[in-house]
Amino acid sequence: MGLSVLIGLKIKESTVILLVILFTEVTHSNFRISSYDYSQLLQVARVLTKQQNAVEKIFRQMIFNILTHNRDDHLKNFAFCYNYETRTWAYTPIYDLIFSNGPGGEHSMTINGEGRNPTWNDCLRLALVHNISVNRTLEIKENVQEGVSNWQCLARDLGVSSGRIHDLETSMVHLLNFCSPKPQPRSAIKIALVGA
Repeated sequence: MGLSVLIGLKIKESTVILLVILFTEVTHSNFRISSYDYSQLLQVARVLTKQQNAVEKIFRQMIFNILTHNRDDHLKNFAFCYNYETRTWAYTPIYDLIFSNGPGGEHSMTINGEGRNPTWNDCLRLALVHNISVNRTLEIKENVQEGVSNWQCLARDLGVSSGRIHDLETSMVHLLNFCSPKPQPRSAIKIALVGA
């Protein structure tokens, strides 16, 4: 598909060569056809990077995409870079974050098979499969929630009109259940996951 890119960075008198490859190229897939799940991206991250940290970064991005209604999470919006000097793969910094209804109102990549209305339980199941502890999963969710909780004020400060803010709030109302599920003790979450 020809979507990989060689990048040369000059850092303190030396040049670092990086190969950047998009997830769509890793999978040899058409990014316009929604046929992948975040679980597959998490698997590729583990195999390529061999780092739990990369898996957790993608999991965090998935939670962010759910909470901010970024359904433009297609295969070209995820990438890995290879450092020729260290001979290691890393997950790239995230990019192309936008409020989007996605194809047919669904996420481009499903979350545990769910594209239209992913739930917190869908995320928990992915966390379990990809060795993210319950405590770490809750920490990531709470961190992302805190980060996006003040979005209306930020939008106003950046000059977004009140009408557009209202439209976004209306579109994001279904996320309230995801953000504020009935509180459960961590032991109940563990039991639910084991029984899943």
